[in-house]
Amino acid sequence: MTDNAPSVQHDENNGKFYVPFPDKQAVLRYNLDEEEEAINFQSIFVPPSLREDGLAKQIVHSAYSYAEENSLQPIPSTPEDFLANAGEHF
Repeated sequence: MTDNAPSVQHDENNGKFYVPFPDKQAVLRYNLDEEEEAINFQSIFVPPSLREDGLAKQIVHSAYSYAEENSLQPIPSTPEDFLANAGEHF
């Protein structure tokens, strides 16, 4: 990823972490389960033209950091995506 690449944004109202680009975005969608104090990571998508830039790993790292900072148990609904991109979190 280049130094001038956009940073991960967090949209709590729409339950997503994302990296915006002019005509597309890389996005991780989630739901909060406040009763269980958990965050359910539902899906992650990076446009094909951006998949070699490490965006998925950057987004997953931000999502897990958010979970840790807010004492939420992370629950990946699509474990293969998150296991491939979570790095030191697993």
